[in-house]
Amino acid sequence: MHDLAIQAFTTFFVTIGPLDIAGLFMPLCVQADAAARRSMALRGTLVGAGVLFAFALSGAQLLHLLGISLPAFRLAGGVLLMLLAIEMVFARHSNLTIPEGQEAHSKNDVSIFPLAVPLIAGPGAITSAILLMSQVKGDCPVIFICDNDVR
Repeated sequence: MHDLAIQAFTTFFVTIGPLDIAGLFMPLCVQADAAARRSMALRGTLVGAGVLFAFALSGAQLLHLLGISLPAFRLAGGVLLMLLAIEMVFARHSNLTIPEGQEAHSKNDVSIFPLAVPLIAGPGAITSAILLMSQVKGDCPVIFICDNDVR
């Protein structure tokens, strides 16, 4: 159980990149005062966490409904995480595209887009949440969440 918790923390720390997000968040809300920035940061973090929890709890069922097997999803997720790692090794950041950045700069509230989705709850973090939940085998405290029949 502790090994999975350490693995989950490390995986989410790398895929979400809180230091990178902090570096992107400040220029996006330069016009806002300190209270508004705190509010946006808290709202974005809660929405991003909610999206990740939703995918962690129902992602395997969604994949099952779409006809995607967990091994195929593991392979695709592994490729996605490998590409993320390659970007980090070569210090290339894909960040926001130009239209996304322009829209974010023109908005007063950046808590949902781009902060919560895709910066916090991006493809790598969502994939990691689903794959980490698939590793839980019977030691989950909430019984209806850890139904291993679908996985």
